[in-house]
Amino acid sequence: IIQSALFVFRFRENKGTTNNHYMSNLLFITVAAEIFDICDFRDFAQFEFERELNKQVYRDGTVFEASTYYHRLTLEIVFFTILFKVKMNIASEGGVNYSDVTRFYSRATLISLYKMFLFIRYSIKDNGELPIVGDNDSGQILKVYNEEVLDVRYLLSLGSFFFKKDLFIFGELFAHPLTGLISESPAKITRNKYNLRRFNRRFRDSGWLVVRDNDIFLFITAGKNGQAGKGGHAHNDKTSYILTRGDEDIVLAGGTYCYTCSDEIRRANRSNVNHNVVSILINKKVLEQSDLSKGNFVLDENCNSQIDSVLKNDRAIVVECSHACYESHTGKRHNRIFYLDKESRKLTVTDSTYQDFPIINNVVMNSGSVDRLSVDTKYRKESYQYSEIYFCHKKCKRIQFEDTKYDIQL
Repeated sequence: IIQSALFVFRFRENKGTTNNHYMSNLLFITVAAEIFDICDFRDFAQFEFERELNKQVYRDGTVFEASTYYHRLTLEIVFFTILFKVKMNIASEGGVNYSDVTRFYSRATLISLYKMFLFIRYSIKDNGELPIVGDNDSGQILKVYNEEVLDVRYLLSLGSFFFKKDLFIFGELFAHPLTGLISESPAKITRNKYNLRRFNRRFRDSGWLVVRDNDIFLFITAGKNGQAGKGGHAHNDKTSYILTRGDEDIVLAGGTYCYTCSDEIRRANRSNVNHNVVSILINKKVLEQSDLSKGNFVLDENCNSQIDSVLKNDRAIVVECSHACYESHTGKRHNRIFYLDKESRKLTVTDSTYQDFPIINNVVMNSGSVDRLSVDTKYRKESYQYSEIYFCHKKCKRIQFEDTKYDIQL
C-alpha cells in the first residue's frame, strides 16, 4: 500500500485542469496516510482535498464536470475520503456522523458534502436513477451490493445515516450494507416532512432544473460545459431535457457508449442529434452547438446557456431557457419554452424560429412512448440506440422534424 501511495503521489494527476482523477489520487493518499500515520501525506492530502473540493464543486452543490453521473462518482470520492479520515481518528461505539467532520475539515467542506447529497435527493427519478446528462462511464468507488449501475438510492441511504436526516423523496428509508461504516440508528433520523413530488429545484451554477408535478419528472439542462472551460465530459445538450412519468421513461438522453475506442462514436454521442435539441443546418449539415473536432475530451465554453425564468401556478409550470451557440450565424440567442399544463397533463415545447436557416428538431424517445408525441408537420421516425451505461446499447426511437413546436401527452 505504501509503495502504491508513493507511486500515486509521484504521478498524481494534478497537471492542467484537475478533476475527479486527482480527487481519486487524494482519496488513496488519505487512506495510506491514516493507516500508516504518514504525517507529510496527511497534511498534503487534507490541504489539497479541501482546495480541490472548493474548485470542483459549485456553490449549489453540483460538480463542475457537467455530468450527473460524474457528480455521483465525485460524491463517492468526497464522502469516503471524509468518512475514512473520521473513522480512523475517532473511536465511537455509536458510530460517526456529520458532527465529527469539523474536527478535521472546515465547515465549508461539510456544507459542500451536504449540498452534493441534496442534488441526488432532488434529482432522483422514481426508479431510483438519475437523469443522464453528459458522460457516464459507470464508475464507482465502492460497490459491495448488487444494485443496478444507475441506481443511486444507496447514496441517499448513506447521506441519511450520516447527516441524521431523511433524504428520501419516496419510499422507506433502508439500511444499505455500506451504512454499517457509519453505524447510526435509523430511529435517530429526522423524517422528511416535505412533499417533494410537487417541488422544483434550480441549480443555478450548473444550469440544471428539476421540475416535478406528482409523478411527472422533467429535468432541463441549460448550463456550462464544465471543467473550468475544458468541457471534457460535456455534450451538446443545451436546452435538452429528460422526461419521465412514474417508472416510464418518455424522452431519453442518448447517453455515452464509449470514450476512446472510436472517435466517430464518441463524436456521435456528444452531438446535437443525440440529444433533444433544435439544430440549424449550414449547407445541409448540422451546426453543432460546440465544435466537436477539437478533441474527444474538449468542448469549448461558447454557449452561454442558461435557465432564464421559471413560473409556477395552479394550472401550469413555465420554463424559459436559452443559449448563444448559433448566435454567430443567426444574430440572436436560441430560446426554448417548456409549458407543462397540469390540467391537461401535457408538455408543450416551443423553440425560436429561423427564416434564413432550415432546422432539425430532434427527440429521442422510448419506443413505447412515441404515440405521446404530437407535431403539426411530417416527421421521420427511425430506429435508434441509446446508452444508459458504458458499452451497452438499448433500442429506442429518434423523431426528427422541421417544426419548432410540439406536444407530449402525459
